[in-house]
Amino acid sequence: MHICFFNRSYWPDQVATGQLLTELAEDLVERHGCEVSVVAGRALHAPEARAQSAKPVDRETRNGVTILRANGTRFWPGRFAGRAANYLTYFGSANLSGLYLRRPDGVVARTAGQMSYLLEAIDWRNPQHTWRPQVAG
Repeated sequence: MHICFFNRSYWPDQVATGQLLTELAEDLVERHGCEVSVVAGRALHAPEARAQSAKPVDRETRNGVTILRANGTRFWPGRFAGRAANYLTYFGSANLSGLYLRRPDGVVARTAGQMSYLLEAIDWRNPQHTWRPQVAG
């Protein structure tokens, strides 16, 4: 079974979601014999900073997991324009990464809540949903 994860952070990033995904992906390979691919961005909080490639997507392998690094801009995130450019270029490269993968049997996508709100055109500091589903399930 081939499983593909999309997450902004992955090894060697020290963000919690990246660490948890690293453990999960490597366990799926080692214990369950799955083929696992991860589409992630450049490590922003890693002990050793790696040079960013000029290519939109880099490929590497670690402990049996295929990692596709979606390269994006690295503008200062203190201003909305820098943060938005970083998100948009990452998501563009992450979408392009899908062309480098064999078709997976399952996909798990995880993204920051702020990006979800940006995609919904909602101010994440003051969300106001005008539509709610009537039935769950």
